Amino acid sequence: MGTETDSASSAVGPGQGTEPKPILLVESVFQSAVLMSRIFRELNLLDQLAILMDCETALVRLRQADIAKPRLILLDSRMPRMSAASFLEVVKSDPRLQMIPIVVLSDADGAEGVSRYYELGAAGYMVHDGEYTDVFDKMRALCNYWMLSRSPAIY
Repeated sequence: MGTETDSASSAVGPGQGTEPKPILLVESVFQSAVLMSRIFRELNLLDQLAILMDCETALVRLRQADIAKPRLILLDSRMPRMSAASFLEVVKSDPRLQMIPIVVLSDADGAEGVSRYYELGAAGYMVHDGEYTDVFDKMRALCNYWMLSRSPAIY
């Protein structure tokens, strides 16, 4: 009787599988990456945060078989060379990666861009003002949600 509930609850949140799933931040601006590192340290999640500075490097890492796929990708909307939209398109077209939730981060509220990111498969679009308190509050809420969400078993 308790077996079904026990197995379901053990599949929720960070206890999924035997290895921890990181949170991947794809951020090209060094100062923003430092800010996010500080926030994740305060959230006691710094050891789960992996930061990559461009979309091309992120794709290489995501395709490596020996590295755990992230539980969540935080993607800056303004990326050099390969755009955030192109990155989303590539990830969501790859059967091995398409189930990884991607939340686009932006410091601008470009309504036309929001629709495009969702059309490409984004799990969310978060606008922040770049100030520590605002970003901290939003990251805390976002991470709490994704830590409690159950990930598909296929990745």
